[in-house]
Amino acid sequence: DRPPSYLKWRGEGHDLRFGQGPERIVTAWWGTQRASTRDYFKVQMAGGSWAWTFRELETGRWFIHGLWA
Repeated sequence: DRPPSYLKWRGEGHDLRFGQGPERIVTAWWGTQRASTRDYFKVQMAGGSWAWTFRELETGRWFIHGLWA
């Protein structure tokens, strides 16, 4: 798998010029909540800002975990 090349966040589209990942994180299977598997990616937007994004494998949905300059 590879990082995304485009990101839409808060109604605004962002082309991505660099990506790194995935780093897979799996929740503890022995807990009381359902297990969740996420692939995390660090991506750089065309304007230079960075985002930490992940895809939840069970649903295929993408999320932004954090932003930094």
